[in-house]
Amino acid sequence: MSAHVAVWGRLIADPEQRTTKTGKPWATAHLAVAMPQPYGADEDADPPTLWLAVTTFGQTAETLARHAKGECLSVAGRLEMRPYTSRDGEPREGWTCIADRVIGPRSPRPRGGRKRSRCGGGQRPAGDAQVSAPGDVPDGGAQFNDDVPL
Repeated sequence: MSAHVAVWGRLIADPEQRTTKTGKPWATAHLAVAMPQPYGADEDADPPTLWLAVTTFGQTAETLARHAKGECLSVAGRLEMRPYTSRDGEPREGWTCIADRVIGPRSPRPRGGRKRSRCGGGQRPAGDAQVSAPGDVPDGGAQFNDDVPL
């Protein structure tokens, strides 16, 4: 069983990009994710923070590597709990997201662009409602120039 998550947080350090022995890119980063305040907690207390490690591969790794410390990112992927040993020698558990999606201020935009209308040239087909500017109506709302009473 696995858990799929989507979280957003702030990068606490610059991502580190590496390559595998076969030359494929992969990258790691760490996010600070603000969690909701637990029920019954003091309202003045700082909300808990989840420290989330992020690992990505391929094109997603290249996208992650474009970002820098302090930027907000949204990541989605498989959540894993991994044991580790603290500096004090204590056994602990940490959370890692094996991300298949990374979205942030330096992420590339989706390709494709606007699709053209079948009517051509951006013209509206006959009978479509025409919307006037909000300032044209005294109450500030939109006015439709059609014969349908409401």
